[in-house]
Amino acid sequence: MTVMRSLALASLAVALAACSSAAPSSPPAPAPAPAPEATGPAPTSKTAAQLEPTTCRFVIPRSVEGKTVRCADLKVPENRRVADGKIITLHVAIVKGREGGVPTIELNGGPGGGSDGIVGPLVAGDASLLEGYAPILAQGDLVLLDQRGTGRSIPRLSCAAASSGSPAACAKALSGRGVDLAAYDTEENADDVHDLVVALGGKPVDLHGISYGTRLGIEVMKRHPADVRASILDGVLPPDVPVGGMFPVAIDGILTRVFGACAADAKCNAAHPDLDGALGRLKAKLDATPFAASDPEWGSYDYDWRAFVGELQQRLYVDGEAAALPLRVTSLLAFDQAAWDRDAARAAAEDERRRRAEDEAAAKNPLLSELYARYERMTEEDYDAMGMSDGMYLSVTCNDYIQHETLEGARALQEKIRPVLRDDADLREELAMCKGWPVRPSEATARAASTFAGPTLVIGGRLDPATPYFWAERVASTLPNRALVVIPTGAHGAMDSCAGGIKGAFLADPSRPLDATCATDRALAFRYDQGGTSRVTERSRSLAASARVTRIVPLAKAAPGLPRASARAAIALAASRRALAPLR
Repeated sequence: MTVMRSLALASLAVALAACSSAAPSSPPAPAPAPAPEATGPAPTSKTAAQLEPTTCRFVIPRSVEGKTVRCADLKVPENRRVADGKIITLHVAIVKGREGGVPTIELNGGPGGGSDGIVGPLVAGDASLLEGYAPILAQGDLVLLDQRGTGRSIPRLSCAAASSGSPAACAKALSGRGVDLAAYDTEENADDVHDLVVALGGKPVDLHGISYGTRLGIEVMKRHPADVRASILDGVLPPDVPVGGMFPVAIDGILTRVFGACAADAKCNAAHPDLDGALGRLKAKLDATPFAASDPEWGSYDYDWRAFVGELQQRLYVDGEAAALPLRVTSLLAFDQAAWDRDAARAAAEDERRRRAEDEAAAKNPLLSELYARYERMTEEDYDAMGMSDGMYLSVTCNDYIQHETLEGARALQEKIRPVLRDDADLREELAMCKGWPVRPSEATARAASTFAGPTLVIGGRLDPATPYFWAERVASTLPNRALVVIPTGAHGAMDSCAGGIKGAFLADPSRPLDATCATDRALAFRYDQGGTSRVTERSRSLAASARVTRIVPLAKAAPGLPRASARAAIALAASRRALAPLR
């Protein structure tokens, strides 16, 4: 399958760069008033919530089904505000962990991300996923839920399948199929998690959420605190922050940190002086004369300033990419078209060598070989299910956030950032995507903070382009029993062996002080051109056009340098991009 071989996908196991509890350089915004915590232990539907065993709809090695992993369906009300309303089906995978331990429910990001990219590689022995998840599995089973509207759950809110038009056209098509789009919000999502806990036996569980999964985790902690023994919130999305226009704000903060660190480093400053000035000159250059670029998926396109910013947003999800910013800016500024082409050719050749090495490594692992063989036989339904659920993304974003925001407020957020990062047209498009999308009034406590009394590990990365570290501090400020880890060089999500060990130790005994020293001695490792190979064009894509529909941290992210064998199935990226295409 050529697309799978031509793309690499950044997995949820984004490497942890460093951990510390250092105070922020500026105080976080005041946290909102906390909400009173609910306690209801009963299922949210009239019939007892139960897991109905079924064949796994996830793409996994079939030889492990019923052994390492088993699957089931969970029936829940679509709209709990409607008496005797429609029932929908959520798909669940339970990966076997320590017998008799406390299960951990994985809360996927997005919103709209499914579980295929974790379940298949994890049970096949993917090394990078195991280093992050093995310490969690050492505490008990890992329960992966395809949230309502996503992945293998029914219905799946796919705009690709529903409509080839705008978000409004997609909403009309999905509503015409009987989907109550206004019910696909975080409140219903959290009640689904409660029903899952009831179906698992009703005993308290652990939660592990990254990105939007933290927003969902916070809501579960607010609505159903008795369900939760301990919680991990990594890359935190609070319930009350504005999201419209926040990506440029977060990127501006990263540029300030990285450019300042480079200026303070003699070698980096000598190689990449006056980075802010260089950035302004690069914008002028790309606006006037974009590079002629090509990509296996996108085909030919102009690599202009908007493409640079869109790609920058994607790259910064990957740990370590922020340290490459000085080289990237100065190299692009010096490139002509011939240099761009040479660098792209070198990158393509290195990618091909990496893919061959991955195939050779996979051949030594029968389960990975079996998984890759299943990827080659995937159906159109698999393609769709493994991508982001764009309808669920829109439904949650419009219900939870955009209905509470204004264009004026979003503009105000960007008044203090670098002018080169402001894009008023993109901002207007971002907020306009919710016009015509059904929403309903949020419950009174939906945007309130949590005062969950149980142990909570809160993690934020200072170089996170999507959920700024001060959001983690904001959420932690109202949690009385929290451990806060701010990662000085961290990107988005912490799932390498160091982070996995920290999380596993927390779940093993939340009362013990955490030792994060495995990461605190790391610093930005600036990159320099060696032998004429800067890899500046590696994985370049014209991503700006789709940026407005990839807010709030989708799981499927293009990233340079991540091998297929240590990332999610590359096919999920292609499916994600195809699903988003009608909305661009």
